[in-house]
Amino acid sequence: MNKKKLLIEERNSILSDMNLIVLNLTKTKDDIEMRTLNQEFKNKKKRVEEIDKELRNFKGETREMKKGKVLEFRALSTQEGANFLENDVAKEVVKKIFEGEKVLEGIKLYNSINHQLDVVVENGIGADAVVVGEGLEGGIDDTIDTKKVSFESERLTTTINVTNKMLQDTSFDLDSYIMEILTRRLRRKLVDLVINGTEDNKFIGLLNKTDVEVNALDYDALIDLIYTMPCDLVENNVVICNRQDFKKILKIKSTDGTPIVLASIEGQGAKYTILGYEIIVNERVEEGTVIFANLSQAIGMLVKDGITVTKVSNTDANLVRKGLTQFTVDMYCNIKTLNEDAIEVLKVAKSRSKKIA
Repeated sequence: MNKKKLLIEERNSILSDMNLIVLNLTKTKDDIEMRTLNQEFKNKKKRVEEIDKELRNFKGETREMKKGKVLEFRALSTQEGANFLENDVAKEVVKKIFEGEKVLEGIKLYNSINHQLDVVVENGIGADAVVVGEGLEGGIDDTIDTKKVSFESERLTTTINVTNKMLQDTSFDLDSYIMEILTRRLRRKLVDLVINGTEDNKFIGLLNKTDVEVNALDYDALIDLIYTMPCDLVENNVVICNRQDFKKILKIKSTDGTPIVLASIEGQGAKYTILGYEIIVNERVEEGTVIFANLSQAIGMLVKDGITVTKVSNTDANLVRKGLTQFTVDMYCNIKTLNEDAIEVLKVAKSRSKKIA
């Protein structure tokens, strides 16, 4: 057996062990055991990274390697009291929250052990390179135009109270089901913050960009929306709109009768595009508003390492009296606009009723 195959088998075995560690983490309530499991997870993850580095030295790819993420985090169940997931495991929980949500998957993610983070981003890359003869002085003295974006994390939390009778009478794993609901709640709120931000501007989303007002959502308006953005910022862009506006856009055609939207089948669903750019339908966008954005250039999110997953029942007298068990997930994060030039927003003017003389 050659070295490459041995490394692949070792890697696959370690990934299975890491899945088992996460499963044990969600069940233990002993702090010492939790720290031991977290450290074991880190050591195994480090070994996977070493193997991946060695495998990159071999040419070509292999079909025997397990694809995708380090873990498949299907449930976030925990036992009594607060359960603090350390950095590596917490990152996998964040991946689970982001999984399958295209708005979140597209943005730039920053992890930090602190509640604050300053990121330097460029407003422009400066002057182009120049062509000069051999032995001649070349280049143009030029500085890159940069700015600082400051993140300060805020608490994002969600809680469910469940009757003990329901927990006792349910035949399936209700703990895992409830934690899946809590995760979906976090995901839904994060999408809302990416799109709308908050009124106090602690979170700054896509719609912080000044919109371009149009009289109607038509072919010309959509063409202008897409081709207004600088070419160097157009890469993996998406169109985001409300479902009602999506239905209107589906019916829009050019003067020769060609639909502006094309549909293709991917997996078990359809993918809709405008001029090659995928359409994401989300109800968090106000009706009459259409966003065209390069999400990875436009929005950054700070996620503080460490997510608290808590299940409380017999340690809270008030819950005991009411016969309830409480499930809570806490995470600290912040969302800011990195580059407004990577965002274009179209807004349909609201019709005004004519006064009757």
